[in-house]
Amino acid sequence: MNGVVRKRDGLRSSASWSLSEVARLAAGTLHGPGTGLFGYDDLSTDSRSIGPGDFFVALRGESHDGHDYAESAAEAGALGLLVDQPIDHDCPQVHVEDTLVGWQTWAANHRQEWGTAPVVGVTGSSGKTTVKDLVTHLLAGLGSVWSTQGNLNNHFGVPWTLLGLSEEHEFAVIEMGMNHPGEIEQLTTMARPDLGVITSIGRAHLGPMGSREAILAAKLEIVRGLPPGAPLIIPADPWVAERLPDWVEQYRLIRFGFEEDAEWRPIGPVQYGVRGSRFTTPQGLDIELSLLGEGAVLSTLAALAVVEALGAKVAPLVTRLKKMPRRPLRMEPRWVAGALWLLDCYNASPESSRLAIDFLQKVPFEGRRVLVLGELSELGEQTDAIHAELIEAAQGLDYVHLIGPAFEPVFKSIPGVGHVEWSAMREEASARLSEGIVEGDLVLLKASRRLALERILERLTPGNLS
Repeated sequence: MNGVVRKRDGLRSSASWSLSEVARLAAGTLHGPGTGLFGYDDLSTDSRSIGPGDFFVALRGESHDGHDYAESAAEAGALGLLVDQPIDHDCPQVHVEDTLVGWQTWAANHRQEWGTAPVVGVTGSSGKTTVKDLVTHLLAGLGSVWSTQGNLNNHFGVPWTLLGLSEEHEFAVIEMGMNHPGEIEQLTTMARPDLGVITSIGRAHLGPMGSREAILAAKLEIVRGLPPGAPLIIPADPWVAERLPDWVEQYRLIRFGFEEDAEWRPIGPVQYGVRGSRFTTPQGLDIELSLLGEGAVLSTLAALAVVEALGAKVAPLVTRLKKMPRRPLRMEPRWVAGALWLLDCYNASPESSRLAIDFLQKVPFEGRRVLVLGELSELGEQTDAIHAELIEAAQGLDYVHLIGPAFEPVFKSIPGVGHVEWSAMREEASARLSEGIVEGDLVLLKASRRLALERILERLTPGNLS
């Protein structure tokens, strides 16, 4: 089975269970001998990765049912199975009413028994992964940190992460994503964070959510898992401040951003560059950051707020920010065919797109400034207005290339954007850009993951920024 979640190479934990423990934690019943032991790295929801001694969880995805592959997992030597219907095999089985609920219950109970080490919960419309990575990187200077890997931030992925918690971990950082009301509440009650972070309240998933106010309410669900009076780190956004419900005041609010009322903010101008950024905070910290862009500065401020709220001394840790690894496709710089390309095409929301365009406008650079912008999804009735807003934000750039049908109705409606072109598909854009980009250009590729804009570079000779 091509499972919803596969056993992850490179993800290591000493967490382990007996089959009888799984039955207890998942609120199920064990059928067969319960003496077998297995570890977190032996846990899988993909029957193709099962080997002798592994434990198989038969989850149901949108197009697959793990129960169809449970018998083959047993034949491959599985130590045990988590199922909600009996499998005709003598392999030990933990029976639950629903495997997804059992999986989540197991994870929630494991987290509850894990201990009192701090757990940080992170959600937001954009910037979640960057904040999670920054917090993890900073806290690694203090001890062992367990955090969300990849995009495992939903109702399948958060349990996967929680089950990795083991005795050697001194901190945990759990990322939580959503696109419908109620999802964050479910995840935060599983993870039970000691501190919550809302990275941004933007217009991502505006279509299914209906309004930005609904998105704010959904993100505030993170407090359902917080203890009373816990720190809640939020963006210093006037729109958010005007709409925060009174009950939020029962938590210790800490704000970050560019606004003057933010506890964590830059003092004076940020020095942006194509190799990193520099700024100073009111706490007297001089920050030198390896990551690029305004979004990275905001994420760093949020991460610093987290470390301080946990009671740690921040100053000794800030030098780690100079060596913060860059994630692929998140403001990733590459020299290709004599031009510097900024690949920011892992994800895109209206707000993150605007931040990326603003960075392209203001970063010191001698060559032409080129924007390659892919269409945004899930914007509902505001699709045209938001795409027009982004075109307007690009005024003054030397060359703008828009990609996707959503841009077609609006790309000519706002004058004065320099040289603007539009392509319906990435392949068409790739051919035109291979001729339009010249040596010395600074090119920003901004789009959501489904457009895979980085493939535009396949026509060119790849290189790296040294």
